[in-house]
Amino acid sequence: MEKNRLFIIISAAVAILSSFLPWASLNAGAFGSYSWNGLRGDGWFVIIFAVVAIVLACLNDVKSSLPKGFAIGVIVAGALSTIVTLIDVFGVNKYAVDFNGYGV
Repeated sequence: MEKNRLFIIISAAVAILSSFLPWASLNAGAFGSYSWNGLRGDGWFVIIFAVVAIVLACLNDVKSSLPKGFAIGVIVAGALSTIVTLIDVFGVNKYAVDFNGYGV
């Protein structure tokens, strides 16, 4: 498999894995804690875009470099996934509060 295609597949797999991990957590002390993973929100978009990137990377001859159209598709899917993730990260940060270890 061509090196760049392998990098695309690995990075898309990491993006899929990250959707299952906590994106935000709330610590309320005696009331317990709660974590919010990507599957409860926009993480599904990240998964869809990552799957699109994997499919485009696996099409055609995998021993040669990506055709220009597929490469543009992978770039667009990766950019959209990154935009969704950044919007969620900065959206959570505006609610971030810390009161002696308790908060978001």
